[in-house]
Amino acid sequence: MVLAQMLDAGNQITSEQVIGTQVTDNQALNIQNINIRDIDTSTLIDIKDIHIDTNLPKADRMRDVVRQMNGNPYFFKSGKIAVKVSFADTHVTLDERMESYLRTI
Repeated sequence: MVLAQMLDAGNQITSEQVIGTQVTDNQALNIQNINIRDIDTSTLIDIKDIHIDTNLPKADRMRDVVRQMNGNPYFFKSGKIAVKVSFADTHVTLDERMESYLRTI
């Protein structure tokens, strides 16, 4: 899922709303499709340094996290490990996926 398809309470929000700058779907898709081996890990933010302000509304939290990640929600590091995140093009939430998974075990 590209930035412009991120959802807030079931409503689509644009990448401009998420990160405060205009990023086209094509630009976001290009970022998403970068091979993790091509990333300079020294430029990645460590996930432990990301702070989530739970007092903010959901859209503002998303915007703030992406800002802290230098506008790139697809790559970060955890210690010395580079991590690439991908998003499914679905309206199913992580909670719903976890609940479904837990029912199978």
